[in-house]
Formats: sequence, C-alpha cells, structure tokens
Amino acid sequence: MPFYEALLPELRFTRTLHSLNWKVFAAEGELPSAAYFAITEDREHKPNHNIIGFWANDRAEVDHIAKLVKENGGPKRRSPVVLD
Repeated sequence: MPFYEALLPELRFTRTLHSLNWKVFAAEGELPSAAYFAITEDREHKPNHNIIGFWANDRAEVDHIAKLVKENGGPKRRSPVVLD
C-alpha cells in the first residue's frame, strides 16, 4: 500500500474509500462516474499481469511520476512511453 499511497494522489486519485477487501482511490467527482482505482489481493497473481496507464500534460509530468514510482519500489523499466 505505501507504493499506491504515494503514487495515486499524484495521478489525482485523492479520495480513499477502503473496505476490508478493497482499497479504492477515487478522483474528484460524483461516484460511480468519477474515475477510480481499486486494488484487491489475488492469491493467483503473477508478476507483470497488470498495467497502469495515465495521461500526462508534458514530459516533465511523466518524469515526475516515473521518479515517484522508482522511489517507492516500483519496477525498474526503460523510459516511459509517450504517445503524441
């Protein structure tokens, strides 16, 4: 959870709606139409079976998020992909 608690607020998921089995980070707006990110444990999980994508305004924002990922234990990857 420390990884997601550091990363998701930077991606504008600033509200938390946690329960026993789910950890939910939501963006501003009316639920259920507001964007949200929900995490639950999968006992059958295999590494690299999930991907997180986000929209960035510019390369500086991508670099900022990449730094947060690295500082909080995220995987070491090549440079982020930027699609124009």
